Amino acid sequence: VWYYSQPDWHHPDYRTERHAQYIEYLHGQVRELCTRYGKIDGMWFDGLGGSATDWDTPRLFKMIHELQPGILINNRAGVRGDFYTPEQTIGRFQIDRPWESCITMSTGWSWRGADQPVKSLKECLHLLIRCAGGGGNLALDTGPMPDGQIDPRQAANYRAMGDWLSKYGESIYKTTGGPYTPGPWGVATRRGSKVYLHVLDWGEGDLSLPALGREIAGCSVLTGGTAQVRQTADELSISLPVAQRDEIDTIIALDLDGSAEDIPPISLIAHGSLTLRKGVAASANWSDEYCAEMAFDGDENTRWGAEPGSTSGWLQVDMGEAKTFDRIVVLESPWNRTQKFELQYRDGNTWKTFHEGTAMGDLRLQFKPVTARFFRLNILEATDVPTIWEVHLYPPGSAGK
Repeated sequence: VWYYSQPDWHHPDYRTERHAQYIEYLHGQVRELCTRYGKIDGMWFDGLGGSATDWDTPRLFKMIHELQPGILINNRAGVRGDFYTPEQTIGRFQIDRPWESCITMSTGWSWRGADQPVKSLKECLHLLIRCAGGGGNLALDTGPMPDGQIDPRQAANYRAMGDWLSKYGESIYKTTGGPYTPGPWGVATRRGSKVYLHVLDWGEGDLSLPALGREIAGCSVLTGGTAQVRQTADELSISLPVAQRDEIDTIIALDLDGSAEDIPPISLIAHGSLTLRKGVAASANWSDEYCAEMAFDGDENTRWGAEPGSTSGWLQVDMGEAKTFDRIVVLESPWNRTQKFELQYRDGNTWKTFHEGTAMGDLRLQFKPVTARFFRLNILEATDVPTIWEVHLYPPGSAGK
């Protein structure tokens, strides 16, 4: 696989009136990479925001595919490409299009010194596990020190991750994310008739998930111990003594009576939601495809967009009657445009704010119980058009988000 960064600030023609000549230089460089080194499996461009026009991408990709049939090309040359590459964040659950999160183990894309922090082994493994559970891969980056060696702290992490994978790799390698979509509790992976539950946070009690829709023929705990599994028509409950819960990742393998790979994604954020498919409204909708309903449909791959050109907007839900809720999940990443927002309920004709925040990302918040019929997410400031994937409220005592 080749990595190629299109911008070249040292080339005399780059971003000048002679940029067309630079494009020809770039195409020539890529042609050389695709003709002098045998079979190439992938091309990882890094255009730093450049457009397809900047690199004449349609012609460039046509040449690459002619020279290297079967090659995979990422999405950083101004067009969609073959796979998505979120940076410094874990990609959203997606199993119908390949993706790979590129994340640094330390503070940047090069070695910044021995005094710079390095992610712990637990953090590194959680990145790997969450990427696998979301349906993607992880490119965990390190920058060599000036003498060419890898920072010993980072090298130790890589070795320890390899040791972990030698024990539990069956739950990561050649798996697909799901059927459960990721949540604070952890993620699920699957292969054949097996579902692997990676429990990263047990919370205060047992693990409660929506039912799988398949009979469970057997259960084992790869990390040690014996789990009790109970499944009803609506709920799957897993219990495991606290002493048997792994500090990094408790891996529970469920053997099903049929294929696990054809189970449709099961959204945990929709499980127990008070706002799912209720009466919704918005300050404005980008289009029918990005309307307010998309933020309340339980599908993490659809989203609401506010008015084109706006930097504020709101989403409102009418639950039909007064409901009590004490938790909310709002999914905004990886775009993370919100800079200031309010959570509000309506009291008569007056909107009252019960929480104020700044950056949102994927917001998971618990607060003092509120009882109301109408709820509003009011985005006051954003860096670009507000866009939200999901908004859900939950009653006290609900679990599995």
